[in-house]
Amino acid sequence: MHMKSNFTSFSFTTLLLLFICSSVNATDYNISSGNTIDITTPGSHTITGTGSSEIYINSSVNDAVFEITLDNMVLTAKKWASSITINNNSTGSMTVKFIIVGTNFTQGYNHGGIQAGSGTVNVIFTTTSSGTLTSTAVWSDSFAFRNNGGTMLPSIDPYATCTATLEEKDISIEDALTGAFSKKPLVLSISKSNTSTNNIKSLDLKVIKTSSGINIEGLRIGEKFKIFDVMGKCVIQNEAKNETESVILSKGIYILQTEKGIIKF
Repeated sequence: MHMKSNFTSFSFTTLLLLFICSSVNATDYNISSGNTIDITTPGSHTITGTGSSEIYINSSVNDAVFEITLDNMVLTAKKWASSITINNNSTGSMTVKFIIVGTNFTQGYNHGGIQAGSGTVNVIFTTTSSGTLTSTAVWSDSFAFRNNGGTMLPSIDPYATCTATLEEKDISIEDALTGAFSKKPLVLSISKSNTSTNNIKSLDLKVIKTSSGINIEGLRIGEKFKIFDVMGKCVIQNEAKNETESVILSKGIYILQTEKGIIKF
């Protein structure tokens, strides 16, 4: 049986951004043409069809939000080509919400099935009903996900139920999203839920700034957490020994990622 997990990387900031987009115009793309697809306008877009188009989601706008519906898309990259690449060229955050509908497949060649090309990108997987997404790659040292110059922070929408397999083995969502950077194929099976599977945990997670850094409140003992700088570099990687952890940091903008959520501070 599939193993379910409540792990998400979701925050109040991300939730707010999902409702505030720079553009609400919807654009449809069909990859059967084989042409490169370059999505630069935040807002809603739909990708469907079967083909080998390279897809680039690019933004130079701070705090941009893209809602990308993958509707029965089968994307197989050409030799030496990428499949889906996300580039955050801004100095702020970028969120890409993949809405999975039907059966979807993305395969890079010598790149990840989905990869971050620049900046830090919050990637959220969800659905309006139900769907599956398989992400993989051909080349031996390329995997389901890849940080190819950027940093991707994947998560599952707390208002969705998800099960996962990695290397054709049932696995928790937390381990699947982490392991996808070094293994393949990743298969996410997502269905819509009317209630949040992680609402209470997200509300409990807090970052309190101190004179020497921060205090992280609401952690579970043994819970892993990471802190990234604005360039996407992981500056802290640790495991909570207490429900509140003190971290020494120089002044700046950072992103905290835990099993309970993501917080930008």
